[in-house]
Amino acid sequence: MSDTATATIFEEQDFKTEPDSPFKPKSAGKGANRNIPNCYWRKGPEEADPGWIIVGPGLETRQADRWRERGREPLTDLSFTNRTSPKTGAREPIEYREDQLDRHRYYWLFKNGGAREFTPAQIVAHKWHIKPPYGMDVAVFPQLEEYVLPEPLWCVMCSPTTPPYNTPGQLFQHGMIGHKLDIVACRALLEDARTPPTAGGLNPVLRRKDEMTPEAEAERKAFVEKAAAEAGEVQVNVSKLQICNACGQQIEGTLAGHQCEESRQPDGA
Repeated sequence: MSDTATATIFEEQDFKTEPDSPFKPKSAGKGANRNIPNCYWRKGPEEADPGWIIVGPGLETRQADRWRERGREPLTDLSFTNRTSPKTGAREPIEYREDQLDRHRYYWLFKNGGAREFTPAQIVAHKWHIKPPYGMDVAVFPQLEEYVLPEPLWCVMCSPTTPPYNTPGQLFQHGMIGHKLDIVACRALLEDARTPPTAGGLNPVLRRKDEMTPEAEAERKAFVEKAAAEAGEVQVNVSKLQICNACGQQIEGTLAGHQCEESRQPDGA
């Protein structure tokens, strides 16, 4: 994403900060039984992905004590829902099953104004710098202002609903795993990677006439050369990679953090 595009995002004054609710109205008559609550946590500085926000145990558990000892920080104030305790009237914290945290794990954090708490690395990994969740605007992440954001790269062979990739290397790896392409064929994916696909698979790539001028062709070839050099000689050992059974793509990080249209994973709305 260019510096100009980034500046335009953050110059917008009237942006959407309230997340759209993914939950359906529930019928009345629910019992007062209460499961062990959860809490949002910030990973410690000595961990992999330091500062990333994850869902973890409620503060009254022994596991919470162990997490604190590891250097993790509970984000208690951002972990409350709009439900209230029938006994105390206080707001109740998030709970895995009740709040569908397997699919919508960060909804209440966003609802409580916690968008600023995510590290830029986590935002980019989730591709929220391209499409923030729950209909919000990118401007909810002011922490991105100081960064040059990666330009999204789409796979022309996939459907338009397939999320883009953040680096040429990721696109190459996808081409090798998902489409069984060799390194030469993966380079061809770069020619149209900067434009979201309108079709996929064997359908033709439609380019406007102004995209076929000598200048446009030269610019496209220059981008391919630069991006291919950035990707380098990508090596793929499929046996050591996590592959989503629903979409066939590599899972970056944990299975719980994977998002794809086919498996209806969390926070990709």
